[in-house]
Amino acid sequence: MSDKISEEIEDSLIKKIIDSITITDEGKVSYKGPNRILTISREIDILSSILQEKTDFFKEIKTKRYFVPPKTIIGLGEFIEIFKKLKKDNKSSFDDFKSELNNRINEIAKMPKEEFTLVYPLNFKFPKKVDSEINEDKFEILSFEDFSSRFFDVRQKIQEAEANRDIQAKFQFLSLKEVCNDKFSFFIIKVYARNMYFSIEYATERLLCVLGLMTFAKYRGQEGITIVGRASKQSNLSLSKVLIFKAEDFKYFDFNEQITSFEEISEANIDNFFRLLQSYNEIKRLYILKILERALISYYEASIDDDIAYSFLKYWICIELCLLKSEGITENEIIKRLKSMLIEEDEYLKIRIDWLYRKRNNLVHQLNMDISQFDRNLIKLISESLIDFLLIYGNRFPNNVELNLFYKFLQENNESLIIDKKVIDSIIAFRKSLEITINP
Repeated sequence: MSDKISEEIEDSLIKKIIDSITITDEGKVSYKGPNRILTISREIDILSSILQEKTDFFKEIKTKRYFVPPKTIIGLGEFIEIFKKLKKDNKSSFDDFKSELNNRINEIAKMPKEEFTLVYPLNFKFPKKVDSEINEDKFEILSFEDFSSRFFDVRQKIQEAEANRDIQAKFQFLSLKEVCNDKFSFFIIKVYARNMYFSIEYATERLLCVLGLMTFAKYRGQEGITIVGRASKQSNLSLSKVLIFKAEDFKYFDFNEQITSFEEISEANIDNFFRLLQSYNEIKRLYILKILERALISYYEASIDDDIAYSFLKYWICIELCLLKSEGITENEIIKRLKSMLIEEDEYLKIRIDWLYRKRNNLVHQLNMDISQFDRNLIKLISESLIDFLLIYGNRFPNNVELNLFYKFLQENNESLIIDKKVIDSIIAFRKSLEITINP
C-alpha cells in the first residue's frame, strides 16, 4: 500500500511540474504564476531526493564523468530538456520521466570529455615543489612564483583590465588578489570531464584526501590543549577558492570560506607527508583506498572544525569508516572491534571507550554538547591508530570480507583462535575426503 501511495506521489509531482510550465515559440520554458520559479526549485529538490533514494541516476551519471549537484539545481536545471520533451509528448508519469532520464545519460556518455585544470590556493607556504599522484591522479603543489609564471600574475591582470577599462575583469582579479599572493601555495590537478561540476567535485575530493594526509603528517600524536579560554581547533589548513581553467583558458573561480589564518609547514612535516603519501600510493586494494580516502577526509574535517563537539563526532565517524561501519554492522559491534584493536592490558582505556561512546550518543540523539578537549583529543588519537593500521596492513586484505573476518577474530583470545583453526582445518579435510569418495 505504501509503495502505491509513493508511486502516486511521484506521478503527481511530475505532473505538477509539467502542468506549471509552458514552452514558448522560441523553445524556451516559462513558468505559470509570479512565484512559480521559486516553488519549482523546491519540487526539483524533492525530485532529486527521490532519485537518490530510488534510482542510481546520480551514481550512474558520475561514472560518465558528469555531475549534477542535487541540492543546487536552479529552476528545472539539468532536467529542463527532459520536461520540455515530456510536455511536448503529453507524458507525465514518473516512469516516463525515468525513461527520458536514461536517454539523457546515454546522450551524456556520447559527449566528448574536456580538459579542466583546477587550481586551489592553500593557506600555507610549502618549502618545496610537489609533483606526485594520489589514487593515480597526478597533482602538483606550486609556489606563488611558479603559479604566476605558468598561469597568470594577478597584479598584471589588474593593470591590463584598468588599461582596457574592463570593470568586470578588474573586479574579478581584485577578488583573486587576496588568495593569489606569496603567502599561498597552489594545488594543481588536471581532470578530464564532461562538465565543470564533475571536475570540481572530483578534484576537491582528491585535494581533501591530500589535506587529510598533510594534517595527519603534522598533527598525528599531538594533543591540542587550551588552558584558558575556548579550546582551539587542531589545524588551520583550509581552502578558500578554486580557479578553473578550461584547456589553457581561465574560465571561472568559485568562492568557499574566507582565509583568516595561515598554517606553518616545516621540513619535518613535509618528510612525514611524503612518507605517508608513499604508503598510501603503495596500497593496491581499491576498497582499502576508498575507505582510507573517506577516513582521511573525515579526519581532516574534524581537525579544522573549531567546535569541539562536532570535531569529536567527525573523528568518531573516521573510526567507524576504518572499522567498516555499515547497515549490517551494529554500533555495539563497532565498540567491540574498537576495544579489540587496543592494547589488551589497558582496561582503563577500554572503560574510557564506553564513556566516549555514551557521549557520542548523547551528542547525536540529545544534542548534548558536553564534550571536553580531552575527549576530543583521545578520540583523535584512536582514529590515528586505525588510519595507521590501514596504511601499514591494508594490502594484506584482498577484500572487505577478509578484513571483516580479521576484525571479528581479533575479538577472540588466543585459545579460542586455536580451537577455531582446528575446526576450520577439520572442515577442509572433511570436504576433501568427500571429493575423494564421490570422485574416486
